[in-house]
Amino acid sequence: MKSTFFSFLFFIIAFHIKAFSVNIPAVSDSLNYYIQIVDQPQNADELIKAYKFFVRKKEFAESINDINSVVYANIQLSRIELKIGLPYESEILAVKALEQINAHPDSIYLNTLKNSVYNHLGILYRSQKNISKSIELYHKVLSQANSVRDTAIVFNNMSNAYKDVADYAKAKKELIKAYQLIPRLSDVSLKAKILDNLGALKLKIGDSSAIYDLKKALNLLLKNGDTVKAYYNYKNLANYYLTKDTLKAKSFGLKAYAIANSMNNLSNKRDVLAILSELDAKTYFKTFMEVDRVLSNRKALQANKFALMKYDVSKKEKELQEKEQQTRLYLYLVLLIVLITIAFFYILSVKHKKDRLKQVLQTESRISKKIHDEVANDMYQIMVKAQAQEQTNILLDDLEAVYLKTRDISKENSVINTSQNFKETLQDLIASYDTSDVNIVTQGLSKIPWQSLSHLKKVTLYRVLQELLTNMKKHSKASLVMLVFNKEAKLNVKYTDNGVGCSLIKQSGLQNMETRIKAIQGSITFETRKQAGFKANILI
Repeated sequence: MKSTFFSFLFFIIAFHIKAFSVNIPAVSDSLNYYIQIVDQPQNADELIKAYKFFVRKKEFAESINDINSVVYANIQLSRIELKIGLPYESEILAVKALEQINAHPDSIYLNTLKNSVYNHLGILYRSQKNISKSIELYHKVLSQANSVRDTAIVFNNMSNAYKDVADYAKAKKELIKAYQLIPRLSDVSLKAKILDNLGALKLKIGDSSAIYDLKKALNLLLKNGDTVKAYYNYKNLANYYLTKDTLKAKSFGLKAYAIANSMNNLSNKRDVLAILSELDAKTYFKTFMEVDRVLSNRKALQANKFALMKYDVSKKEKELQEKEQQTRLYLYLVLLIVLITIAFFYILSVKHKKDRLKQVLQTESRISKKIHDEVANDMYQIMVKAQAQEQTNILLDDLEAVYLKTRDISKENSVINTSQNFKETLQDLIASYDTSDVNIVTQGLSKIPWQSLSHLKKVTLYRVLQELLTNMKKHSKASLVMLVFNKEAKLNVKYTDNGVGCSLIKQSGLQNMETRIKAIQGSITFETRKQAGFKANILI
């Protein structure tokens, strides 16, 4: 039965693993590719593809309990939602990522992810014009920044937040902090971004030195081959020369437009066309209006498309959860049925053992009665006749020996009265073995609540003690026997004698005792060795 039970458990575990596993994302999916999309999306369609990728990555990470990857995927999904125009949903997912991080022990990687969440929430609150909350989160990132690059990014972001609410003094103060870190930076793109932002800010406040920062930023990017990232520099230079040199303004504007056109970035095209329209409305204003209309329509369409895609993902997740719950329900139902079946067979097995023991006891009683009524009485009649016929004493002695044996057999298998005064029944049994050669000492016999034991347990205990005392009388040559009775959760009887002991080989006598005790869900242990007495410990 044990073998069957463990085989079933193995089946359950294997089935559980198979039932709740998910497909591993395809190897061809490149994490870096989709991260680049999230960082610099060309259009909303790319963001939708990235969203689907990180949903699959999150599902797989959850299936293998990889908390780091789960949090990372949630951060990227939150960033995508903000860029697609869903700040509320983005905030919910970012907060969830924070809760997941805080629910696990600190690690360098999780702390890095926590900073990423704080930085993202700072950008999110900035987009909602909640600058105080945005700055608060940026300060959290700043307090845990562990590199010059991270620190420079935070100062740059804080400057942008202040610039959004036209607090140019604070914006410049934070940006100067980032500017001072440029000599220690190795990231050329970040250096150029800080210089470009500083130039654009100076342009806003009418600082004539803006041109030097803008040109320095452009030279860094062109020298590094980052022509695509030069879009913002060209646009800012066009703005700088807008009122100073229209030819230069148009030249830089057209360069920015070319980059935006090559990237098919409608938002950037519209922004630079707005500048060109101020320079030459006749040529560029109509194009500006067309791009603006297409961009508005596309944004609405892409927002609907993204919402539909999110609904499909949510519906799929719900269906998957319902399927998992249904599978678990069936699994637990099967497990319950099997456990009930095992318990049922176990109860039947115990009942069968008890029934067998009862049958043994009934058989013993029947044998006892038959020996007493038939064999012993017949032997007694033979003895009477022999005396009447004045036969030899030898015959009488032999017949008396046979009579005594049959009487002992009858006594050993006689019916035991357990209904009342079972203590006295045991005392009588013990007294029958207490002779001038053997002293039997009992302890705790009177303190046992015998009425709490079932008839079957009383009879079993009686027979086992009888067997122990008989073995002692026949084999041990003991002069002292100790019987200690104690009742707590179970009845405990300890037997000890000072006999010659023996090798502990469980032959018929010891095996009979074990069989009887196990049939009533008890236990019996033996301890003996030659010339060191014999011990038995009974628990029922």
